Amino acid sequence: MSISDSGIDCNPKFGPISVTIMKTHPLIQLALPLPWRVLFDLIMPDLKKTAAGKWWVGRKLQVRIHLGVYLLQQLLNLTDRKMEYGVKDNAAYQVFCGFGIIDKWHAPDHTKTEDFRSRLSPETQRKLANILAAHSVKLGFGDPSEVE
Repeated sequence: MSISDSGIDCNPKFGPISVTIMKTHPLIQLALPLPWRVLFDLIMPDLKKTAAGKWWVGRKLQVRIHLGVYLLQQLLNLTDRKMEYGVKDNAAYQVFCGFGIIDKWHAPDHTKTEDFRSRLSPETQRKLANILAAHSVKLGFGDPSEVE
């Protein structure tokens, strides 16, 4: 066996990098057929109930980003902070959450993830989970026989 010490005496380089996310990536295969408009329409009544009808006040809520984060969080069972770090660091998560298709895309802060989730009623969350599960099973990512 030969040994290389390449990079041992160097600091890591940082800056923009390019990462290719293939269409065959499981998260991309899940994101493509998801009915994002249906999901959007499903959550809008809950979002409009916020703060005594003042849902339009403040910075525009990028629903596609937050909805993607919410779905990933439910799928991966991650805390708000872990989800924030994951979306900042994982290119596949970013693409799932709309990177490349949303103007001014950003990874939401963990507090905003919590705020978004708390605006969704338990019934809406159940419906979202059912849609996500149905698509996952249809694509072969889930096995319904394992559900108790």
